[in-house]
Amino acid sequence: TVTVSNVAPVLALDEVSAILEDGVVTLTGTITDPGTLDTFTLDVDWGDPLSPDNEEQYTFGPSETGSQTFTLTHQYLDDNPTDTASDSYTISATVTDDDTGAGSDSKTVTVSNVAPVLALDEVSAIFEDGVATLTGTITDPGTLDTFALNVDWGDPLSPNNVEQYTFEASASGSQSFTLTHRFLDDNPTGTSFDIYKISATVTDDDAGAGSDSKTVTVNNVAPVLALDDVSAIFEDGVATLTGTITDPGTLDTFALNVDWGDPLSPNNVEQYTFEASASGSQSFTLTHQYLDDNPSDTASDDYTITVTVEDDDTGAGSDVQSVTVNNVAPAITALISSAPTVGDAKEGEEVIITGAFTDPGTLDIHTATIDWDDGTVETIALTPGERSFAFGHEYIYGGVYDISFMLEDDDSGTSDRMITAFVTGGGIND
Repeated sequence: TVTVSNVAPVLALDEVSAILEDGVVTLTGTITDPGTLDTFTLDVDWGDPLSPDNEEQYTFGPSETGSQTFTLTHQYLDDNPTDTASDSYTISATVTDDDTGAGSDSKTVTVSNVAPVLALDEVSAIFEDGVATLTGTITDPGTLDTFALNVDWGDPLSPNNVEQYTFEASASGSQSFTLTHRFLDDNPTGTSFDIYKISATVTDDDAGAGSDSKTVTVNNVAPVLALDDVSAIFEDGVATLTGTITDPGTLDTFALNVDWGDPLSPNNVEQYTFEASASGSQSFTLTHQYLDDNPSDTASDDYTITVTVEDDDTGAGSDVQSVTVNNVAPAITALISSAPTVGDAKEGEEVIITGAFTDPGTLDIHTATIDWDDGTVETIALTPGERSFAFGHEYIYGGVYDISFMLEDDDSGTSDRMITAFVTGGGIND
């Protein structure tokens, strides 16, 4: 008898070239065994539990030469663990012949991370207080990578100017996104539009990063001015103007220019300033004193109030309203004769009438018309601004005279009174 003992096969693996994540590694090697009739089973552990087919088994037939080579491949989806630019995987292999003889060998392969690529799409222009939509794509062959996307909207005056978004792994190696941001204003001031730079950086879980940027144009919106109706007033009265400024630019400030249409009164043209309104709308109340209803010879006149509002980005809106200013007739408050009783005046002596009146129209011009009741009628212009008077008249004949006094302003308002003068004398007044 003769005893024939099995000889265990010898496994020799070649060095393995480094690859990038999601790449395919090629493993080559040689099985050597003097048993030319032996068949073999090759068990390979790629050291990559996160990828499919991490553990595989291959079979080989007998080799007449006692030696045979092989070439195997495996795809590494990621360089794991995270936070590293590359990782080394140990490939362990064991060959077993059909007589239970076995041999083993191992090699390492370096899998390097691939930085993600960020591609942002063009961003459509918007108006202030509008919402910009940012779309883009993250591409990375590492189908197990997760991502953090940091976005700087370039808009420090608005909330959420700097934001971070997270994205899970994508089996396809590419994923798109849609993000939004509200731009409260087109800043800086003094321009009808402004261009903002949006900067974004994506970082994968292995510290690889990619960046891109786009611009968005934010256009100013002109404010809208709405004036309310103005109630009629009397001359020397105060008109109240109310209205509303509306502007979606909640950071805009405003200058309001008012022309009251009243050049004869002080403060005919005025400017008011308003701060920004968080609600995009603010109301106001303004007043102006109209000293007169101008022009003359009318019982009332209409004044046009012209108002323009301008925001800090040169946008403007206007509106007009009218106010009716009514004349107030003068009122005689006193009228006194120097000859109210018999014996107070003689024929040939001057009779004097004095008096006072009121009129709120400080710009009115007044005229007195006096009928002395002896055939004499006088029209006399009063000194502007004076509210008292004294006029004299000499009667040739004695008698009782009913003097008619009428006061008229330049806007047709009148007031009249009667007074009596007693003149003693030999003549008789018919």
